Amino acid sequence: MEKLADRYELGDALGQGRSTVFRAVDSRLRRDVAIKRVQLLAGQEDAQQVRTRALREAQASARLNNPAVVTVYDVVEEDGAIWLVMELVAGPSLSQIVSDEGPLPAPRAAAIGLGVLTALEAAHLVGVVHRDVKPANVLVTEGDRAKLTDFGVATIRDESRVTATGLIVGSPSYMAPEQATGGEITASTDLWALGAMLYFSVEGTPPFQAGSALATASAVVHGEPRPQQNRGQLTPVIDRLLVKDPAARARAGEIRAALTRIARDERRRRRPRRDPSAGATQLMPVTPQAFKPAGSSTPSPPAAAVPPPAAAPPPEPAPTPPDRAPEPAPTPEAEPSALEPDPAPESSASEMEPGSEPGSSAPAPGLAAEPQPEPSVPAPEPAPTVAESPTGPVTAAKPELDPGAEPEPSAPEPDP
Repeated sequence: MEKLADRYELGDALGQGRSTVFRAVDSRLRRDVAIKRVQLLAGQEDAQQVRTRALREAQASARLNNPAVVTVYDVVEEDGAIWLVMELVAGPSLSQIVSDEGPLPAPRAAAIGLGVLTALEAAHLVGVVHRDVKPANVLVTEGDRAKLTDFGVATIRDESRVTATGLIVGSPSYMAPEQATGGEITASTDLWALGAMLYFSVEGTPPFQAGSALATASAVVHGEPRPQQNRGQLTPVIDRLLVKDPAARARAGEIRAALTRIARDERRRRRPRRDPSAGATQLMPVTPQAFKPAGSSTPSPPAAAVPPPAAAPPPEPAPTPPDRAPEPAPTPEAEPSALEPDPAPESSASEMEPGSEPGSSAPAPGLAAEPQPEPSVPAPEPAPTVAESPTGPVTAAKPELDPGAEPEPSAPEPDP
């Protein structure tokens, strides 16, 4: 295996264009890297200009410390070439993705465009203009994270130009009109290239393409972009970027806000969907529990499910009582007073003589008339009357009269 600078073990070639990129291993740090070889005698430029351009790329990348930019670790000059040792990115280029999958949905293209815009803003902040933003120089990793590479033709503020006179540097299909005419290169030049890259992402072809590099550059300066076939969310953004006047072209902040809104749809689409029932509060049916006295430690057995109440049977008719009068309630006997003499043997109550007034018969002194049992008639029991006696009031029962019966003679009263 070929070893570069007695440190980097070269592997297979990853890509080839004006330069060749190899996979390699840094034997000192034991990490995988990518090494770009730039031949010193190439095309119309002499070796010194090629060397200066290669070093310019390393210096421009070294000024940046951003995850959206491919990092350059080292520069080696050996075997008539400049070797740039760079970060190895595990992912295809945007050009390869569109070639394999076709035009991308607008949200996905916007997400990739946001990564490129982040790299350009970081470069412009330190005075670096890339000048060659195109799909082949955008590497896409997992999650559509973009990394911008190849700052070989970048311009650095306050440094002299290294491009040969009359030579167009960059890719004509993606270069801005001021770049094609040799005008002033600014940050707005890279934003035109970003618009052309977004156009390619959703259309599958660049906005300007003719039979040759010069014809394509002429179309960029004098013509209009091809009408978009897949017009959608990105169409207004692309139209604002592909404006020939750099002063009227959209600024980075405006483009970032628009791309963020569009890319948000892509993040929603990739986010795993949650089950709406997951984590929701479950409402369990309440089961009647048996009554448990307070302070009881014995757990109550679970109550069985209560069936719905059945319809109550119609009430049975009450039994009809026989045709007889209710028995009268017993009347309590009057207790003898401690001051009264013992009562005489029980005798029948005095009856009223015919023609006498009720209550005219006075009971014997010291005796209380015994209440007579009332006949079994439905009439209510009359209230007792109170008669005066020499020893105190006594209760006498009012005798009932039978209209059909003859009055019985009353017992003779004892002499006082």
